[in-house]
Amino acid sequence: MKLDAVKKSANINYAGNHFSVDDIDMEGSRMQIDASAKLTEFSIKTLAWALVGAMVNLILLLISIIFAGRLAKAFRDCESPFEDSVIQRMKQFAYSLIPWAVASSVIGNLLQSIWTASPRFGFSLDFGMIITVLVILALAYIFQYGAVLQQESDETL
Repeated sequence: MKLDAVKKSANINYAGNHFSVDDIDMEGSRMQIDASAKLTEFSIKTLAWALVGAMVNLILLLISIIFAGRLAKAFRDCESPFEDSVIQRMKQFAYSLIPWAVASSVIGNLLQSIWTASPRFGFSLDFGMIITVLVILALAYIFQYGAVLQQESDETL
């Protein structure tokens, strides 16, 4: 069964970018689409700001990874998980996640507004990250209380 040639056109504007489908030709099982696009232009300065934002995000992530490594080392080297060094490292790791979570949200929104050429500023927090920070802090305080109980137990013997 053969289809007669069909010609259609469409225009799409999204976030400052213009996409246009000029012509669609269909003949039998063959389809030919002629399309064009005019993308938003941005300057090297805009690209530099995007790279700076991405770099800040990566630096904050690296700092969190360093604190996670220190926590793992403290667990490896401790005789008991109720030692002060483990508790301090756990708290430091939890606090190092907070700036990374906030900055990644803000930088992500800024980068999106740069790439789409539509100025927009928003702030959002990842509830998964908030819960992670709260769980790690709760564990740190539970371990701290366990250290106090262990010290009292050692003093009574």
